This record gives sequence, structure tokens and C-alpha cells, in this order.
Amino acid sequence: MNSIRRTATELPTSSDTDFCEIFFVKAGHSYTFRYKSGSERHLISSLLDTALDPHMNLDLEDVRKLVEALGLGSFIQPASGT
Repeated sequence: MNSIRRTATELPTSSDTDFCEIFFVKAGHSYTFRYKSGSERHLISSLLDTALDPHMNLDLEDVRKLVEALGLGSFIQPASGT
């Protein structure tokens, strides 16, 4: 992964609702994820879905690095052993 950038923007179509965007580039591919502030769990889920898609150039290690860089590690809970 070459770069990660996170921005918070106000979308003109929604009043008083903050959205965040994550942009990053890996091996010439650009990725953008937009999520509503407070919906970080959905962001992580989308990142994981993308990493598991064999047609995408994103892997689980990339997701780990993104989550760590964005300070979202507290949203990940270890799987329970059942």
C-alpha cells in the first residue's frame, strides 16, 4: 500500500450528517470507501469483503494495516472459540 488518506466531508445532499472517506492506492489500483461517521464497523466489514474478493487487489494484511493506521482497532473483536 502506497498511501492512505482519510478525510471528513459534509455531503451537500444530507444536512448535518458527517461522512468520512478513505482513499488508498496499491499497485496502481485506487480504492475509495465512504462511510457515515459512527459506522466504522460497516467500513471494516466492507474492507474485509473487498479483501476476500478474488477480483480485487486488496488482502487481509492491507485491511489490518488500514484499520491500524485509522485507529479503528478497537472496533475489531476476536472471534470466540466455540
